[in-house]
Amino acid sequence: MICPPLADEHVASYRILYGFSEFLAEAGIASFRFDPPGQGDSEGHLSDATPEPIASAAQSAAHVLRERTDAENIGFLGLRLGCMPALLAANSASASLCVAWAPILSAEHYFRDLLRRRVLSDVMYAGSRRSVDDLLADLTRDKSVDIGGYLLSRDVYDGFRARSFAAELENSNVPVQVIQSRNSGAGCPRNLTELVANTATEALERDDEPFWSFPREGSLPPVPAAWYAASLEWIRGLPADQVAQDGIA
Repeated sequence: MICPPLADEHVASYRILYGFSEFLAEAGIASFRFDPPGQGDSEGHLSDATPEPIASAAQSAAHVLRERTDAENIGFLGLRLGCMPALLAANSASASLCVAWAPILSAEHYFRDLLRRRVLSDVMYAGSRRSVDDLLADLTRDKSVDIGGYLLSRDVYDGFRARSFAAELENSNVPVQVIQSRNSGAGCPRNLTELVANTATEALERDDEPFWSFPREGSLPPVPAAWYAASLEWIRGLPADQVAQDGIA
């Protein structure tokens, strides 16, 4: 089960996650991608895209996958904000494994960075003098804030801030591979990155450019071939009693 990120990262990474699903299929591993609530072709609003509803949607999709493939073992992969619901789903669905690509380790840092970009854009193009704290005040008053054409709601802001990927990982009952980018930026403080590296079943760092954002207008994110290969190798390397190669999604 592949859990994508949200908002502009969901759009930017679509081709990459599609490519990974094809990569798995060529290796004999079934995969299933879905749009979180309020994203892509899914019903609802972005305000519905908090960790628990996304995890529930991923579990529902996993049932469909089992029905279509007769797979006995299910794995979950998440990217960025999608890592938290992927791990929640894996821990509560008798899954075989979880893969976390560039997980957001501090939602507080992550959302403040998004708001900071909104402030800079407003200063450059609208002459606005509003600060990040002003936008956060809007959120606490249940007023959604436009972030690059997507409305960030208080529910999403509070929902992800209330969860700790590091804590969920520490209490995980499934093997977890974490791959981080050495240039992952906001949302991944070094102290939390080191903590996750010590608690994950396998933790790797790669130098690839962030493939969850558009490098420049009109261009496409680079294909992270090293991430593809590392995750496939790890899945195949798990003990046979944990994972059946042809049954992972």
